[in-house]
Amino acid sequence: MKKRIKDFFLKRRLKVLKNKKGFSLIEVLVAVGLIGIITAIAVPQFQDYREQTGLVAGNTSVSNIAKAYQNCMALNAFTDCDELDKIKISCAECSDATLGAEPPFCANYKTTAGGKEFRMCVSVDANNSITKTIGGNFKVCHNTCTGSACPGGQWTTSKVPSTVKRCKTAAADCQTTDVKPASAANKTYAVQCQANTVASAGTCATSGGTCQ
Repeated sequence: MKKRIKDFFLKRRLKVLKNKKGFSLIEVLVAVGLIGIITAIAVPQFQDYREQTGLVAGNTSVSNIAKAYQNCMALNAFTDCDELDKIKISCAECSDATLGAEPPFCANYKTTAGGKEFRMCVSVDANNSITKTIGGNFKVCHNTCTGSACPGGQWTTSKVPSTVKRCKTAAADCQTTDVKPASAANKTYAVQCQANTVASAGTCATSGGTCQ
């Protein structure tokens, strides 16, 4: 008798919880909860991936531009190497700068990832020294140097180091030897994690062939 009563109530519970025509309410709520958890984890990671991909693509593109320009200049005059077409660079996100009759050479890269714009500039001077600057909404590591012994003189305006590195919120994300040179006598390096949203940042100057 007890078994019959137990089976009766158990069957009633199963009928309440399960609908043969579809999912039960509990199953739907569990599925919605799982989707919410997955979304909360996956969306930020996907956004981070898109930004990192954009930065790597930009850095690779401008590095290839600089190398192609230097190779061209090894055998030709500046006027034969002052445009992307002349140095055999095909890049939908890249553009030439308005240049003079002599170095430096300058070119731009611009893309958008997840609604955020990313700009990068590369300039090569008469001594084959390469300069890169970054602009837009991506946060990247920047350096400053104060003191009389800073390379090229003291620079308090943040510069992007040769090893471009993204950061999330704090300068602590940038404290690695490949980004921050070691401080020494009469020179002190500091690092910032920042996005340079100034409209001209990461672009070639309107004249002179230098990066802004």
